[in-house]
Amino acid sequence: MILYFDVYMTDNPLTVDTVKSIKKIRNNDSIYKMPRKLDITKYSLASYKIFPWSKVIIKIDAEKLEDKQEFIKYAKEVFPDAEILEHRSDNQKKYCKTINEICKLDDEWIFFAPNNDHPMVINDINYIHKIINHANQYKEKFEFISILYTMVSAFADINITVHFKDAKVVNETDLSLDVIKPNGYFMSGLILNKNLIKYLFCKYDLGNSRITRIEDLQGLVSINNQLVISPKKEICAHFDGHSNTYGNYAEITPDQSPPLFIPLGFFENNIKIAYGYDEYREGWVNINPAKKYFSFQSKKNRTDLKIGIDDIPLFWRHRISELDVNPKANMNYLQKKRNEYYDEFYNPWKNLSHRIKLKIKSFLYLDIYVSSIVFIRKLRSRTWI
Repeated sequence: MILYFDVYMTDNPLTVDTVKSIKKIRNNDSIYKMPRKLDITKYSLASYKIFPWSKVIIKIDAEKLEDKQEFIKYAKEVFPDAEILEHRSDNQKKYCKTINEICKLDDEWIFFAPNNDHPMVINDINYIHKIINHANQYKEKFEFISILYTMVSAFADINITVHFKDAKVVNETDLSLDVIKPNGYFMSGLILNKNLIKYLFCKYDLGNSRITRIEDLQGLVSINNQLVISPKKEICAHFDGHSNTYGNYAEITPDQSPPLFIPLGFFENNIKIAYGYDEYREGWVNINPAKKYFSFQSKKNRTDLKIGIDDIPLFWRHRISELDVNPKANMNYLQKKRNEYYDEFYNPWKNLSHRIKLKIKSFLYLDIYVSSIVFIRKLRSRTWI
């Protein structure tokens, strides 16, 4: 698989609403405090080191020249053999030049990373190999094949879409849910086969349109029957979690799926982890699935993570200097609480309100309901003669 990392670094947020929604978490004095975007980008790139890429292509630009220079220096340390270009793609011409070169390589799959804040949090690299092998089974049947690699909300979107919109289920296993999207799936967190990435970016003449990711192609590109493989295990995660959902009808709350943080000592290979202890340790990554609160929520009965030891991201492993497991901890109970946490994590909408259940049951019903309300309001506001 080819890693294609094509990003722009700026500390300015993509949307103001996202900043507002996550402000309480990022501004409090905890391990979750927001780091520099440069460090987030370095953290994401470091996470990709765990996979044996056949080729690594890095295109980078930044608001600050010094940030770009520091990142390039770091990228050369992480991937000494990478092809590094000091600009990012922001139009079709730039994308097609790189993609045409990629398509000459002897590899079918491209891990497309136009976002600098989606680190690879998988705990077992074999899962990715299994997903790729699974996708290879479709090569003869489908021209356009993609694999979702980030964000539980994206997975849930595909699953919900299956029930009420235009997706058609092709297959479902313990590994993934595979669906056909008749009109394409315009999301950037995808592993794509060569046919698909070349078609998306190079098939149509897009002129001078600003193109920085796949989302920008929606409405400009027409595509038929894209296979979307939705893994049932998280491969990558968005650094700010699901802050884009906070406060809306499909909210995934921070306690269900918290944002990410860079562990103290990560860049110095000096991560210290305390597992299963009641007392919170400053300067350590505290993991205790039995705790009620995350450290960004409370100063009491808190922890940084509610995962199990085996769930620790693979790219952390060689950077851990100390792992202190409480010898008095009830490991069976902690495992039980861990399982409960992940059940909520992978099913964030299982306790939906009646309004959302109605929407999931049928978009048609909701449309009729809304249309009726609008019609009634118009009648009430009308002056009859």
